[in-house]
Amino acid sequence: MVELILRVVPASVVKFDEPAQTAAGAGGNYVAVGLRGGLLGLARASDGAVLHSVKLGGLKAVEGTPRVADGGAFFLTNEGTIECYLFGTGRPARGW
Repeated sequence: MVELILRVVPASVVKFDEPAQTAAGAGGNYVAVGLRGGLLGLARASDGAVLHSVKLGGLKAVEGTPRVADGGAFFLTNEGTIECYLFGTGRPARGW
């Protein structure tokens, strides 16, 4: 029997200014995560580039793991709302 220890080496690392408070949601080439201080972090997975750190306003914060689809990060807030912010602009999607 041969035993091997395999090291996991990430292809890229995303470093936001604030620590993560939720698990990261990923899809396509994007990553979204709730950050301390009521922020939503949006990043590109391929190179770890931070695209936007969005202040949600008031006492609002991301609740649970964001879902990534169709160029946006969909998430619940601690105020019971469902929101979507776009990776391209860092702004809320129209109609949300």
